[in-house]
Amino acid sequence: MPMSTEELAKRVKADHLTDGGLAEEVKKAAEAPSPEKTPEIDPRLQKVYTFEFGWTDGRGKKWTGTFTNHILNIREQEMVGQMAARLRGGLSYDAMDAYTNELNLMLAHLTFSLEMRDRPDWAKDLGEIDNVELLQALYAEVDLHQRTFRGR
Repeated sequence: MPMSTEELAKRVKADHLTDGGLAEEVKKAAEAPSPEKTPEIDPRLQKVYTFEFGWTDGRGKKWTGTFTNHILNIREQEMVGQMAARLRGGLSYDAMDAYTNELNLMLAHLTFSLEMRDRPDWAKDLGEIDNVELLQALYAEVDLHQRTFRGR
């Protein structure tokens, strides 16, 4: 049985979309902060971030500990650069290979960003670590905190 034009219009009318309050609700939802980007949900959005670190080397040794990282201020970032320059021994950045420059940067950054009081014994002197992959894994966690905090 065919439907009248009025009956068809009534069925396809989107009353739920023309409700006076719906537009306001959509606007509020769009302006509300995303739940996954609030400091209560992701602690990496805080300036100071404490994390549990765990990594196993190729021989099966487990490296674990609790670390507290903080976002570096301008002065501390400058000190990272100065330490990296000292580690180059007076040579220019271009005079060193990329591998050594990366090691210097990671070592300098971690030295200033990781709180000394919260480091496990094996990480008290980061220059004494003999496994580059361990240093890289630790730096990766710190770098993730930094990038998350800065919204990247």
